[in-house]
Amino acid sequence: MLDNLLQGLKGQVGDLLQNNGVGADKVDDVVSISGESVKDSIMGEVMSGNLEGVQSIFKGGFDLNNPMVKDIVSQLTGKLSSSLNINGDASLGIAGKIVPMIMEAINGKLGGKFDAESLTSLIGGDANDMLGKAKSLLGGFFK
Repeated sequence: MLDNLLQGLKGQVGDLLQNNGVGADKVDDVVSISGESVKDSIMGEVMSGNLEGVQSIFKGGFDLNNPMVKDIVSQLTGKLSSSLNINGDASLGIAGKIVPMIMEAINGKLGGKFDAESLTSLIGGDANDMLGKAKSLLGGFFK
């Protein structure tokens, strides 16, 4: 699901890059790195037992002040700078806009429903093993 959502955002990302002085030739790379950052952050939070934190970004509307969202923006800013040689200000501007785009697209797709099934569909097959480990850590939070 995440890959499909990201593909649908490419036009907006192209405009975002141009507005930040970055060539449109980097759209695919920016979309790919952004998706990986979101997925890695979600998986990391679930594996650390922060299911409520993950749930909070997908239920009841998106909040840019959410600590987990701020962390995703920060990580993505660094990856865009280091991987694509995009300067710091442009990387921060891009990350600060693309993360909300991705989260809002996910929220729209999930329709406010967030459970084990939606997590698995969001991040793919990796979620099955991850959820098994998380369930054992948290005594069956996801039943």
